[in-house]
Amino acid sequence: MDPISPAIVSAGAHAAKATDSFADEAAKAAGSLLTRLFGPSADVIGANWADRLREQNMERLLKKTEKRAKARETKGEDPGIANPRVASQVFASAEYSDSEVVAEYLSGVLASSRDATGTSDAGVAWSTVVSRLSSDQLRLHYLIYASARQRVIQQGFSRSNNAHSIEIVLHFTPLFALAGMTVTAFADAIDGLMREGLIGDGYHYAPTSQLFEKEAARRNTTVEYPHESGLRVSMSVHGIRLFVWGNGAGDKGIDAYIDPSITLAAVDNPLPTVMTMFVKDDVVKTVQPGQEPPTA
Repeated sequence: MDPISPAIVSAGAHAAKATDSFADEAAKAAGSLLTRLFGPSADVIGANWADRLREQNMERLLKKTEKRAKARETKGEDPGIANPRVASQVFASAEYSDSEVVAEYLSGVLASSRDATGTSDAGVAWSTVVSRLSSDQLRLHYLIYASARQRVIQQGFSRSNNAHSIEIVLHFTPLFALAGMTVTAFADAIDGLMREGLIGDGYHYAPTSQLFEKEAARRNTTVEYPHESGLRVSMSVHGIRLFVWGNGAGDKGIDAYIDPSITLAAVDNPLPTVMTMFVKDDVVKTVQPGQEPPTA
């Protein structure tokens, strides 16, 4: 039996138990409570719940993982086999998620855990992080780090760690549209990323006049930002690592983020990126002596 089989068998057994549990008398008696909890969708909690999850969500996850494997094969790399411990945890998370972005990140973690022997279980920690995040948080995380990556690569850092705490500003209008959230949901998502250490402490999204208010008040600085509003946030090493793992290159290390030869993107319908600038140097610039703007 190959190393991945025990995890698949375990996932199948778990689903079968779920099916049986919903068939017993206790589950039938709880039907009204399920209806109250799930509303019109309560019917999927019945006997076909496990089948629906297993056949749709698991199939989607495995297809995405296989696409990542084939992409490596086209580059002459051996995609290897997955670690059963990582696989079982990824499967458990995937079973109950209908979210496309969650499936993308989980498939990335599973693909990253594959090696020649299937012994690396480093992906367990990252699958745990993914399981703690909502689909809104993962979508926003993807947008931030996918958008910032090109600017970071252009900077010519020798290590991805050098991007830690770099303050960036993203054009807010297209970012908010791509996030597809309400204002309240966006606030919850960005706060959740900060709480998990996936961005630095503190963030600000506002009209440009407010976003750089302190810098604009300094005599020896000038602010040049071409958009009406932005999201100002600091990158973190933890956030970069999750992006690398969630896009299938975790085994290549964090410096995959600054390597333009490595594709880091969703395998299906990757989101567009938005204009991203470094707050320091790109937006807020020091005025040379003798060039200070005249005071009012």
